[in-house]
Amino acid sequence: MPKSEKKNPWISLAVIFAVVVLIGMVFVSCLTAGSKDSPINGNVAEIELNGEITADGGSLLSPGLSSDEVVGFIKDANDNPQIKAILLRINSPGGSPVASEEIMTAVKNSSKPVVALIRDEGASGAYWVASAADGIVASPVSITGSIGVLGSTVEISGLMQKYGIGYERLVAGQYKDAGIPFRNLTPEEQKLLQERIDLIYDYFVRSVAENRHMDYNYTKSLATGIFYTGEQAKQLGLVDKLGGEAEAEQMLKEKSGVKEVNLVKYRRQVSLFDVFAKAISYYGYSLGSGLGNALVKDQFAIKT
Repeated sequence: MPKSEKKNPWISLAVIFAVVVLIGMVFVSCLTAGSKDSPINGNVAEIELNGEITADGGSLLSPGLSSDEVVGFIKDANDNPQIKAILLRINSPGGSPVASEEIMTAVKNSSKPVVALIRDEGASGAYWVASAADGIVASPVSITGSIGVLGSTVEISGLMQKYGIGYERLVAGQYKDAGIPFRNLTPEEQKLLQERIDLIYDYFVRSVAENRHMDYNYTKSLATGIFYTGEQAKQLGLVDKLGGEAEAEQMLKEKSGVKEVNLVKYRRQVSLFDVFAKAISYYGYSLGSGLGNALVKDQFAIKT
């Protein structure tokens, strides 16, 4: 029998690379379609707030934009004389308190009317953003509210002890490793961390109360961390109208005075180079960091 010829590994690599390039080009074309750099033929900017709210926008394939990108889109819409209003389409559980506050402030300071449309979810930090809009429309069965602050850490000292793994504590500043997963929090550390979480919570509640023109104590009574359906939120004064696209467009007309709503989608502008650079950076780091490093990096996380 004739011997089968060995395949050249470089040919296989070239084929794989070509496929990746092709997929990347399709991916980029999808991302850039309708971006803010496209010719503007409408009068209402449509800005999406999807996924977890972060400062960096998450991973390559994450639907979320960074807070800087969302704030930038709001600024661009305000600077464009053709744009008369902004539709903020929200589907987010919240996220970073800082990133949420940055977007909320941009919405609050917008010179153009902003209408927030909550579809599936507009909770916690995402609701904080929505509260600053000139009006909120939510699906009756959407998840919204959930006003509260979460501070959490993974604690694995018991697991380490089981497998004979120790933790050598070397710190300058007695609370420097408070919240690290390799040991329990002391009662004093728990108290100190809780005080700081309470400060963020109070700021959050006061901001929502001010944005929605509600009494602070009433707002605080709603801010238990539990979510409300859109229908409940309407009864409680957390949203203005129940509905979807049509109701949001009607509100945009009322707030801005436009007769017809023509949406202009503001999206991230991504080049092919950006796709590969971010893929290499993100996934290379994820593979190389390891579980231990990931645990230390996220030793104590606070989210709204």
